This record gives sequence, structure tokens and C-alpha cells, in this order.
Amino acid sequence: MAGEGKVSQRKHHACRAVCLALCVCLLWVFPVKSFAGNAPDSTEWFSQDFLSQLLAVATQTDRRPGQIVLPSRPVSTPRVEQSSASPRPRASPPAPRASVAATPTTEPKRQQSATGRVNLFGTIEFRSELRDTPQWERVVAEERKKSGLDNPVGLAAAWPATRESLKGKPLLEQLNGVNRFFNRWTYRSDVEIYKIRNYWATPAEFMNNSGDCKDYAIIKYYALKQVGVDTNSMRIVVLTDIIRNVAHAVLAVYHEGNAYILDNLSNLVLPYTQLTHYRPQFSVNENYRWVHMVVQR
Repeated sequence: MAGEGKVSQRKHHACRAVCLALCVCLLWVFPVKSFAGNAPDSTEWFSQDFLSQLLAVATQTDRRPGQIVLPSRPVSTPRVEQSSASPRPRASPPAPRASVAATPTTEPKRQQSATGRVNLFGTIEFRSELRDTPQWERVVAEERKKSGLDNPVGLAAAWPATRESLKGKPLLEQLNGVNRFFNRWTYRSDVEIYKIRNYWATPAEFMNNSGDCKDYAIIKYYALKQVGVDTNSMRIVVLTDIIRNVAHAVLAVYHEGNAYILDNLSNLVLPYTQLTHYRPQFSVNENYRWVHMVVQR
């Protein structure tokens, strides 16, 4: 037992010697003054307080032989730079970014062309003077001489009273009234009436014979003109119905960044955005002609 005690005491003295040697080496390699000021956090292991604690451990006598307890790493505290000048105020931390509150989803903006008009049915358009539409130009010339709606016959006998009732009403009410009024005519093809495949009827001819889709669009155009709608806001649009794969025509009326469609296939006047199966080829009014091109996506 005595021999074991001597061995433990020798181990204890050996550990103390190693710690003392380590302290001397650290003081020689890392002078305490080299870590003054704004030293990085990694050098705090070699502060004067830490080395003093390490020396105390090396000389401690209240532990059991062979038991060495190293001090824990000191808690880092900010150093205050001392100078003769007034202390520099610490920069305030950047303000936290304000969280962006979720905004309710709104209806997407309608596509607009450079002229402020909508891109009808997702197309871009190119305007030119009225030309290359001889059938439509004939209708325009006939109407400028005398309006066919001035002497209504048949179903159109009620047109004068309907026209007067629609004057001064909101635009959408006028559009719905004219669309419903002329959709009462029975559809008839050009071949059935005129024995040719493509004929643009004047309003007078439509009232006598009825007509096809473009003839509905023509008479609605001139009926709305009599009600007081600006012709610059209206176009007869020749297009393709890609669902039925047939040629078709409608009347488009532009109003407040939208285009409303008067169609002989429906008594409802709808915004163009709800009729995604239409692809325009060209459109006309009394002054201009537009060619439409589909935007590739």
C-alpha cells in the first residue's frame, strides 16, 4: 500500500511539472499583451485570467493525487476601447425587415396594346386604312347613302321604339338590348339566300332576308351607332371558332379597358376573356382594318 501511495504522489508531481512547463511555453509564445484590445474571440483562451487559473491548477494541493481540473473557457464580454476622446457610440443593429403581409389575389390585368386597346383574344394587331374588303366597303357605302334601319320591316318594326328606349342607358344595357333584339332572326347561310358562299348583307337586306354570323354583326354595329355608341369603339371581327373548326364573326365593343362580344350564338354579352376558343383573323369598322396575329407562348 505504501508503494502504491508513492507511485500516485510521483504521478501528481509529474502532472504539476507538465502544467508549469505548459504555462511557461504559452507565456513565451503568446505574450499576454498581444491579445489586448480587440483581439478575436479565439485568443481569449490565452488571456491573463486564464493563464492565472492554469497556474493555480498546476499548484493546487486540495485535489486527490493525479486529479487535474482545467478551468472552463471564460465567457466573452465586450471590450470597451479607452481613449481621451469621447466614446464613440455603438452602431445600432439593423432594423429587422418588416414582414410582407399577404395581399389578396386580384384579377390579373388585361393585356393592352401600345395604343391602349386590349389584345383581342390574345392577339396582337396591325392597323391600316380600310381596304381589301370590297364586300364590307360596299355595305359602308350603302349605309352612308341611306341607313337601312330607317325603314324597318318585319321583325324590325319594333326597332324604332327599342332604339329610343335604349338611348341614354348605360353601355352594357345598350349592348344587351341590341344583341337580344337582333338575335331573334333565324340564321340563314349565304348559299341559301344569295347562292354564293360569301356575301356581306346590308342592314336592309338582313331585315328582309335574315343572314349569317357576319350579317348579325353588321346590323348590330349600325343599330348601336343609331343608339349613340361611338363607331371608333366597335369592330366587326372575322375569326375562327377553334372548337367547331369553322369561320365565324362577332361584333366587339371596346369599353374601359375591356372588349365585349355580341354573338349570334348567345344572348349574353360577355367579355372577350371568357371566349378563349376564338382566334381573330381581321377586324374592321368604317375607317380602319386590323390584321390580328396570335401571340406565341
